[in-house]
Amino acid sequence: MENLVRQRVDRFTQMLFKLLASPIFGFKDSKMTPRAPGVYIIYDKEKNNVIYAGESGDLRRRLFTNHLSGNVEASAFRKALSKAIGLSNEDEISRQVKERCVFQFLEIDAERKMFEYFIIAVLDPELQR
Repeated sequence: MENLVRQRVDRFTQMLFKLLASPIFGFKDSKMTPRAPGVYIIYDKEKNNVIYAGESGDLRRRLFTNHLSGNVEASAFRKALSKAIGLSNEDEISRQVKERCVFQFLEIDAERKMFEYFIIAVLDPELQR
């Protein structure tokens, strides 16, 4: 059992370094984001820190439909961000996401939920504390 755990931690650590080394995109770059399963991290450009991590079966839909253009009921990220910066207007939340946030992603299907938990545990995103 201990060997299996060590292997998973090592694999997730390598994947995390790969994610952190991946290109950084703004919320204007929808065509660069695949309609594929994966994990993502969102940064606040002003604070230069990770504020949110998540996973999705369709990265483009999650990042652009739910997080950028959605509403606080459909997006835990938007809900947490609106609370953190004191906004309730959906258009203003979208503007803040577009202006303040950038993201990285890694396409992955197998174990993506467990990898998401690993990322959250290691990076401790501000909006998920």
